[in-house]
Amino acid sequence: MLLTTLLRTYGGIFDFPAFISENLLSRLIKQHEDEIKEQLKRAASFGVIRYVPQDDHPNIILRKNRVKAEELSFNLHAYNKRKDSFVQRSQKMIGYIKATDCKSKYISNYFGDNSTGKCGVCDSCLNATPKEVSPEEFQKFSSIIYQKLQSNPLTTEQLLNEMKGLRKEKAWKIIQYLQAENKIEADVNGLIRLKN
Repeated sequence: MLLTTLLRTYGGIFDFPAFISENLLSRLIKQHEDEIKEQLKRAASFGVIRYVPQDDHPNIILRKNRVKAEELSFNLHAYNKRKDSFVQRSQKMIGYIKATDCKSKYISNYFGDNSTGKCGVCDSCLNATPKEVSPEEFQKFSSIIYQKLQSNPLTTEQLLNEMKGLRKEKAWKIIQYLQAENKIEADVNGLIRLKN
């Protein structure tokens, strides 16, 4: 049964070596995985197949004859150089995660471009930008909203476009405040108008 399943599941398995899944075979034959492994070992002991069980541990495949331990040598200079390079890269990655300055600027500096300014959109830049609306900003942009809505109602997108020079988060706060104070309202079509 096992050999038939192997033939049907892995085409050309008796002509060329193939990776097999004991788990898949156990589901197809409806037997426990350990039983499948035992049957495969038994078939290998009879010389029908060559079976190397799966192993989770790392393996080294030597493509040439094994060198005697006393003749084996490593280039420690090259090894240490690669190790130091890896440690430096890892430290830079940790530095990127912990950076409180602009992340985009940090990456540009890493690649040698020291002329890049702050991006304004990374988490560090956004955290550095004050999120509260100052009284001056509120006064200036609420008067712009009143002025624009005098002539005709606008969509929120049009209204936000009129508030140039102000971050969207702050613009939304001003709109929400004016709506909460019943100064403006949104109709069923989503248009914002001054409230009478």
